[in-house]
Amino acid sequence: MLEYLLEKGANTEVRYRFTKETPLYLAVSSWNESLVKALLKGGANPNAQCDENYTPLHLTSINGDEQMGRLLLDGGAIIDKTCDGLDTPLHFASRHGNKEFVQMLIEKQADINLTNAKRDTPLHDACYNGYSDIVGILLSNKANCNVVNLDGNTPLHCA
Repeated sequence: MLEYLLEKGANTEVRYRFTKETPLYLAVSSWNESLVKALLKGGANPNAQCDENYTPLHLTSINGDEQMGRLLLDGGAIIDKTCDGLDTPLHFASRHGNKEFVQMLIEKQADINLTNAKRDTPLHDACYNGYSDIVGILLSNKANCNVVNLDGNTPLHCA
């Protein structure tokens, strides 16, 4: 059905009235890989932002679906796109303990030292939440362990 609608010119960028979610964002939120593939093929913008400026890749980095993340990145998602708090998908994956997703983002060249609005790096987020495996991954990929956030804390303070 979706393919038929797209063939007939359905607009992939129409947003849900209250949350500004696009059909692609909704497909990602329901973990429907076939819909995501069809929407990307039909020209859906993988960088369209909903409320709080989350992109589909932000959402995927929270739930840790590595395959969906790869699909979005291959479809043109910007790996270091920020949301309202200036968090990147790597911040979210590090904060939520999604080790494989963190590794995949690093392999795809995510900037591991970007800071958010609080000047936290993904390393701060992993330390805050006790994800030692992610801390190890970030450090082995040259994460800066001396970045001072707005509270005056380095990742060491957060560990």
